[in-house]
Amino acid sequence: MNLKANLIFSLIYHFFKNFFQMDFSSPSHKKAT
Repeated sequence: MNLKANLIFSLIYHFFKNFFQMDFSSPSHKKAT
């Protein structure tokens, strides 16, 4: 795995990690949508 692919993977991983943490920690946001 080259550096660019590793960087992209890291960004995607952190994005989804933060996204799911926000999603699970705020049920009111789900009800609004």
